[in-house]
Amino acid sequence: DSTGAAEAAARGDVNVAKLLYRHALSLQAFGTAANYWSCRNADDTLAVQLDVEQAAEKLVESTKVLVKSGVFPPAYLLQAEANLREKRTVRINAELDAHEARFSLGQSLGLAPEAIATTPTPVDTFPALTASLTPFSDQTRSALIVRALQHRSDYLAVKQSLVPLNILTRQAELDLKP
Repeated sequence: DSTGAAEAAARGDVNVAKLLYRHALSLQAFGTAANYWSCRNADDTLAVQLDVEQAAEKLVESTKVLVKSGVFPPAYLLQAEANLREKRTVRINAELDAHEARFSLGQSLGLAPEAIATTPTPVDTFPALTASLTPFSDQTRSALIVRALQHRSDYLAVKQSLVPLNILTRQAELDLKP
């Protein structure tokens, strides 16, 4: 009867809601991990840009000496200074990126707003590349995709949401018959 169909559909909706909740938790965990490694990357990039800026400063100092001694024309000093300004701008942008990445990580970790500014620096380094990370064959890739779909809560929720809809549709068709 219609009441039984509505009840069965509601049970199916509860299962779908659980799957969607599980998927939301998975997305949150994935986002936190991605923000962690983005923060690590931004910190590493900033360290490189600081080194590049220091090298550009040394180049300017060396060029000043060579220009004063007459080995290089003054235009070389202008080029070195312009290069330093460019490197400094890139370093400043890297600092901003590092702050933004740390802010995103703090939010992902669920830190209080006043604690986000002091989000700790990620301490893990990037894993080393190994031969096991070589590209997959088409057959292996297909098997992994099938396996992933079997565990994707959002995909399973979509598939399972059809069950309560089919129950209600079947009952509505039965209710319409004379």
